[in-house]
Amino acid sequence: MTTPSHSAMPIRPLERRYHGSAKLEEYDVQEKLGEGTFGEVYKARSRRTNNVVALKKILMHNEKDGFPITALREIKLLKMLSHINVIRLEEMIVDRTAATNKKRATLYMVTPYMAHDLSGLLDNRDVYLQPQHIKCYMLQLLRGLKYLHNSHILHRDMKAANLLISGDGVLKIADFGLARHYDDEVPKPGHGGGEARREYTTLVVTRWYRPPELLLQLRKYTTAIDMWGAGCVFGEMFKKKPILAGKSDLNQAQMIFELVGSPTEQTMPGWQELPGCEGVKNWITEPGNLEREFGRYGNDAVSLMRELLRLDYRKRINAMDALHHPYFTNHPLPSRPEDIPWFADSHELDKRNGRPPAQNLPPAPQGGTVGGGPNEWAGNGPPTNGWDSGRGGQRGAPRHNGHGYNSRIPQGAYDRRESEKQKHFGDTSPGLISMAEIAGPRTGASHSYKQHIFPHDLNSLHTTTTSQFPNTYNYPIHEPNPTIPTMDSPNGHAYSSEESIPHTPEKNLPGGGNWVVQKFGGTSVGKFALPIAGIVKSGLLQSRIAVVCSARSSYDKASGTTNRLLRAAKAAETGVGAKQYAEIVQLIEDDHIQAARETIKNLDLLDTFIEQVKAECRSLTKILDSALHLEEVSKKAENKIISKGEKLSCHYMAVLLQDNDTPAQVVDLSDIMKRYKIPSLTKDALTKDRAYKELAAALGQEVLRCGDKVPIVTGYFGHVPDGLLHSIGRGYTDLCAALVAIGTHANELQIWKEVDGIFSADPRKVPTSRLLPSVSPSEAAELTFYGSEVIHPFTMEQVIREQIPIRIKNVMNPRGAGTVILPEIESIQGPLKPKISRGRSSSNLEALLGPKRPTAVTIKHSIVVLNIHSNRRTRAHGFLAKIFGILDKHHLSVDLISSSEVHVSMALHSEHDMLTGGIDDADLQIQDIRLQGCVEDLSELGNVDLVADMAIVSLVGKHLKNMTGISGKFFSVLGENHINIEMISQGASEINISCVIWERDADRALNVVHTNLFTFLE
Repeated sequence: MTTPSHSAMPIRPLERRYHGSAKLEEYDVQEKLGEGTFGEVYKARSRRTNNVVALKKILMHNEKDGFPITALREIKLLKMLSHINVIRLEEMIVDRTAATNKKRATLYMVTPYMAHDLSGLLDNRDVYLQPQHIKCYMLQLLRGLKYLHNSHILHRDMKAANLLISGDGVLKIADFGLARHYDDEVPKPGHGGGEARREYTTLVVTRWYRPPELLLQLRKYTTAIDMWGAGCVFGEMFKKKPILAGKSDLNQAQMIFELVGSPTEQTMPGWQELPGCEGVKNWITEPGNLEREFGRYGNDAVSLMRELLRLDYRKRINAMDALHHPYFTNHPLPSRPEDIPWFADSHELDKRNGRPPAQNLPPAPQGGTVGGGPNEWAGNGPPTNGWDSGRGGQRGAPRHNGHGYNSRIPQGAYDRRESEKQKHFGDTSPGLISMAEIAGPRTGASHSYKQHIFPHDLNSLHTTTTSQFPNTYNYPIHEPNPTIPTMDSPNGHAYSSEESIPHTPEKNLPGGGNWVVQKFGGTSVGKFALPIAGIVKSGLLQSRIAVVCSARSSYDKASGTTNRLLRAAKAAETGVGAKQYAEIVQLIEDDHIQAARETIKNLDLLDTFIEQVKAECRSLTKILDSALHLEEVSKKAENKIISKGEKLSCHYMAVLLQDNDTPAQVVDLSDIMKRYKIPSLTKDALTKDRAYKELAAALGQEVLRCGDKVPIVTGYFGHVPDGLLHSIGRGYTDLCAALVAIGTHANELQIWKEVDGIFSADPRKVPTSRLLPSVSPSEAAELTFYGSEVIHPFTMEQVIREQIPIRIKNVMNPRGAGTVILPEIESIQGPLKPKISRGRSSSNLEALLGPKRPTAVTIKHSIVVLNIHSNRRTRAHGFLAKIFGILDKHHLSVDLISSSEVHVSMALHSEHDMLTGGIDDADLQIQDIRLQGCVEDLSELGNVDLVADMAIVSLVGKHLKNMTGISGKFFSVLGENHINIEMISQGASEINISCVIWERDADRALNVVHTNLFTFLE
């Protein structure tokens, strides 16, 4: 049985509301925004809704020719299109009040007002797009094109001036005057643009964005012509000007071939047979200089541009494949639209009025029809399966700050709402507390989210301005216009001039002012030391800053200082000789000295740091020599060895801050437990709880002793009997930062990483994942346990109990809002009394305020399923107790468990391979000694079998059980995509549904679940 092509599918109307026609007097027309052969565009405000809109007046150049066909096509298409990245036609205006001709009406198209078009925005000297902003715009453009192409629509005039951008950074494709339906199949993954069966006019696409096949008069073109235009727009965002501004069609072709190379039978098969090549005997051979022109913007950017500007239209990348290009999943990740800085309104008309006519865009082509007749589109709607599940509308018109100008306000994702009536589809329902109200202050508001939840001040939420960081990509940076007043606060949020800022004397007093603790991971210290210095320096403008540093990593954890120290300890313990660990110590020394030489300008400071490094390394060598002699590394010795990494890192950051005119002092915590006589952290729960409180108080005192200097605190905080690394894990630096925050009564704990925050799914694997503005501690804990690197659970347990919010931020995007882990309302109002039974939610308040969709989906890899088949019933007294006793005996932890009458299944996780051999290998061997002993003991209870190469996919969301039908949707999505489920688990937890699947299906499961339960779930 064959599947019919999309072109053969019936046409059906799109089910979306369309308001119809209105009168011009229902609008207050304000100013002209643009003009062209199509007509004129005005800014107006609706008297009915008070919304700002754009009115597109349709000009009748030759009245006897009737209504313009281009306008007719545009109206017909826009009435049916509905996607967040495609402009929406709200209604039509029919005006018969013209004095010259009352019989002939003037028509206006009403669309949402958009603050910018991309062409005007790029021409604004005060606008500088960061790499993550370009990725955001490009991602939205490709999503819009994917929707159009899947709906059998060719845009045919893709250019920067036709891409409109709202005040909240949402990009929308506009100007469908040349657009039309096409009859061929929609693009398929991995098949480029394909080939067309019918002919269309070549009088389309503005010259500077016209692909080579159109210049050579190809009539059977495809969606690839729009993708070429997208490539030109992509390059324009980097260069801030059109990249192929040809003066004629011939010159346009020459410029294309100079950039991407001359056509050959390999790069553009059949090009010499195209009509435009008639009479061409010799064409100058150009090698192409794409790498030279755009290489400084990164290999991923060049790779995507090469695919978009591929000469062979058949192989030119389509929108579907472009969305999965590594450019969007490698760092820096695309920002959210809301996180793009606020700019004054700018349009193509402003651009043209401010430059010579010779620099203006060439006129848009008038289009036409070739090969009409029976194949001409006559339907009233899109193909049955053609429309994507997009959403129309925008998040509001540009907002003024109350001073009469549009300021550049870099606001957080939750801080950019226009009004309660213009909620985005991700907002909460009217009448409920929105995420915006909980997570952050509004511009000009006299209160912040602390008044909803927190008893202490939270106005200190820090980022820094773009100009304080090195220009990694060598872009032309345009400084803001000094004549325009701005409202940029050091923390990345907007405040009015009337709001108070801490005075310098108050900040410099020990214990005075507001404290913010900033923790930086090893990779951040290794790769982004200078930006960190800028972040700290900027934060000091408003708050007192305490810095906690992990051991430095150059590129990844494997080559990080801590791993090198552990390898050195292993070499000493096994007695392989001093030479091996001496080489490792030398590597550590050289790495830190080289980093300092590259970043520290003051030679005296550099010499001081080099001597500190050499002294620490000499001390490290003595410890390793002793371990070699004893052929043993005790827990105390191991603690001392790994502490060297944090010490070196803190010395480096302290000197770097001093080199940047910021006084700093290292706070060495290696003996703090002994000095303050703090009890062990590994004893009973009561003693441990008291120990943490005493340790937090001690850390606070140590920090306050630094006076007006920035304390740089070592993440290692002393000897723990079982070893800090083994008792707490690699997250001990996070825990130290949490205890510093408690000891200083900080307003906020900031965990700085190389990602923008917590996402709804792993953005490296799911391009459509979105940044979460805030999550609850329980959600963050579940995400951490089930595979997402969020934050150490001990850290959350400590600071959330003290009602201190945790913010996860990106060192590469310091102006981003990040993700806030907010203390839960019930934990502040007091825990609920225990109940013998409960209803659908243990917290009725949170049930009402809970979201209507899950928060995130995550994958935990390296899972082994252990099955026990027994003739005894699992309900038999003591049966399960014996199983758990055996697991405890062999120190094995279970992630999930599921049982039936005579069967028990458990999911086990290990960072190391427990088994050798694949899933099809009959000779599967147990590698893990603990697992081997466990299987032998369990065999006395029944038959035991192991299934390797499994993964856990988990759906996480506050009060997930209250989302009726969510489990059914979750499992149905997996089943419909042929993903088999081995185990299912949802216990008393209200925030997690998990199942075990094959490892080979993990990434696919992540994408299909996210697409169906996050992107499209209403």
